[in-house]
Amino acid sequence: CELYDNILTKSIKNINYLYKFINNKWVVLDLNEIKISVLRANMLITDNMSSFDPETLLTKPRIATTYEAMLFTDKGGYFVVDGVKFDISKGTVRFIKPGQEVYSKKYKDSYVIYFTVNETGFELIDSIPAEHVCSDYGENVNLFQGIIKNFVNSESNHQNNYLMYTFLLKLIHNFVFDSKKSIDKPRAGDSAVFAATNYMEYNYNRQISLTDIANSVNLHPNYFHRLFKAKTGHTPFEYLTDLRVNAASDLIITTNQTISSIALQCGFDSTSYFICVFKKRKGLTPNRYRKLYSLDEFFN
Repeated sequence: CELYDNILTKSIKNINYLYKFINNKWVVLDLNEIKISVLRANMLITDNMSSFDPETLLTKPRIATTYEAMLFTDKGGYFVVDGVKFDISKGTVRFIKPGQEVYSKKYKDSYVIYFTVNETGFELIDSIPAEHVCSDYGENVNLFQGIIKNFVNSESNHQNNYLMYTFLLKLIHNFVFDSKKSIDKPRAGDSAVFAATNYMEYNYNRQISLTDIANSVNLHPNYFHRLFKAKTGHTPFEYLTDLRVNAASDLIITTNQTISSIALQCGFDSTSYFICVFKKRKGLTPNRYRKLYSLDEFFN
């Protein structure tokens, strides 16, 4: 039991409670009160699937009877939920709720989890939209893999059941926050701001300044700063820093590179500054984050 408690404490230290905006005010939701049952968890290898029509490459429309969380590993295809079409890219999350109609155009491989939740969790779970792009692809891949591996062995091993539930809580926690970021991100209609976010996403690994970003959209730096903050709720520097930290967190848990090397690759010119910023954003040092979310720590 001590081993299980240590793992659980490590895994959900920062997600016992979740702040959520409900009825125009922030309230605290206790994740310990949410009870989830995983019905199925696996990786879908598209080439082995017979559900796609060989001519149209479409699946038949169906009504979901459980919650379904799917993470796509590559670009291609699309899915339709209640008549709304969503294109698929690497890191796209499809989240289906019971009663929704869904069908898909053939896509690349993906991870999928089918689960049910008790009444306490309805409001939290139902706030997750049908589609969003995860901000930390590597972490979410590891969480899906952890759930799948533990699901296979959960009937014979209590520890696996414990870990599976912990990983799924963390995954739901990520979905809620990532979907809020997706809503906050400027849309194509805000052309200058949208173009600036694209510039930062392609150049976050370089030493770029506010002037560089503003010049990329032909605006004066001071005006651009005010415009960006008004449209997104964040300063350009905050947005750029989040991009760098998320890219670094992916490398931390998917590679064996040193923290110093990762910091430089992601646009930080000082390892000590990177560690400080990373801890502020993620609540953990890079090394602790690697120990917590790298699946090798659990399964090797």
